[in-house]
Amino acid sequence: MIDVKYESLNVPRDELRITNCLPAGQSFSWRKVSKDSFVGVLGHRVFQVKELENDTLYRCIYDGCGGNNVDSDLEKIAKKKKIDPFHPKENGSNSVPCAFHCCNLTPYEHIRHYFNLDYSWENNSQGNEQNNGEPTDGGTNRISSLSQAYSFWGKSDPTITSSPKGIRLLNIDPIEALFVGVITANNNIQRISTIVQNIRKHFGTYLCDIKDKDIISSTCHNDNFESDKNEKNGINWGDISDDSNEEFDGGCGENDLYNIENDSLFQNVDYQKDRKTKFLKEFQYYTFPTSLQILSNASEEFLKEKCGVGYRAKSIILLAKKLSNFSSERKFIEHINSLSYLEASLYLQKFHGIGRKVADFVLLSGFGFTEAVPIDTHILKYVCKHLKNFDEKTSLNKTRYVQAGNFFRGKFTLFPGWAQLVLFSSSVIK
Repeated sequence: MIDVKYESLNVPRDELRITNCLPAGQSFSWRKVSKDSFVGVLGHRVFQVKELENDTLYRCIYDGCGGNNVDSDLEKIAKKKKIDPFHPKENGSNSVPCAFHCCNLTPYEHIRHYFNLDYSWENNSQGNEQNNGEPTDGGTNRISSLSQAYSFWGKSDPTITSSPKGIRLLNIDPIEALFVGVITANNNIQRISTIVQNIRKHFGTYLCDIKDKDIISSTCHNDNFESDKNEKNGINWGDISDDSNEEFDGGCGENDLYNIENDSLFQNVDYQKDRKTKFLKEFQYYTFPTSLQILSNASEEFLKEKCGVGYRAKSIILLAKKLSNFSSERKFIEHINSLSYLEASLYLQKFHGIGRKVADFVLLSGFGFTEAVPIDTHILKYVCKHLKNFDEKTSLNKTRYVQAGNFFRGKFTLFPGWAQLVLFSSSVIK
């Protein structure tokens, strides 16, 4: 049993439910280890999060952040070495270069930032319905929480109040969101997850090995918090289910056929097909690579054969080359943040492999543009159901995509991109 204690995020269930957020296609950095617990890589840290009845717990089970916020350090590729993930400082791992939002943040600040728990509804209200410059629920009360936003959206569509609670817009690393956005085109959640983890394994910075038995044996054994009495050794095997096969777009191309059993979600050192045994094996954890790591080490052929990206390989290589034109990834991020939503969307669409939907995915998930509304098959069905003379069978060309997005933004005037996440999650959560 490991001795890294859980800490509380002090967030009620209506404000965050990780079992609704993490599997629903917004992030591909997490692996489910029990019915209410996930392990994932954020920057150079490995976190475990656990859901309680009315709170969410976290612990940082590996910390590779050195606090050195220098762009050149981001491009270093650490050599693989065996280290104790639960006592990283004793192994000198603070020399590992940091990535986006590892630097200058404690693990507590890092995970709160990732889950957007300190989101300022007032300061991020541009382009949304406001009253004297402040978003309101249509009455006298200011919108200051996610639960209040649900109530606001529910006035436009009562069905949203019965949608899964606690769906938050996550703060994804913008560079990761950019590459992942390209991968999401004509793909489904399970395959996207596999591809993303293959890219981590082959091009990212190696962090550590962690045995699942060390994670799950201590998942529910913490004196400070309530345990789930129905679980054995921290995991209920009956609750382990396959990832969602819901599609982001419509169908998968022939060039994308890939046997997902070639690689587990995170690289399984000793893979076995028996799922219970598999979950007790050792996994290697990697960062998401920088654009320079991809550009320096990847080829179209390798991306297709080893990562399963199919026709998207060319787009990934060209995207990495495009980013190399900037003095650093940080400069690229600053450039996008300096643009309006429309300007940023048009700019990203100049990149190979990025169309309107992918641009919206990147701007919403990676840059927090809440005006961005990715129109995938699920949201298209919703629009067709509510917008007269909008036929689902007609191809979604530029004009129709803009019409669908404008309809959604007009219907959900307060943070429409966030409302889209709630409705999308309702479609893919089983």
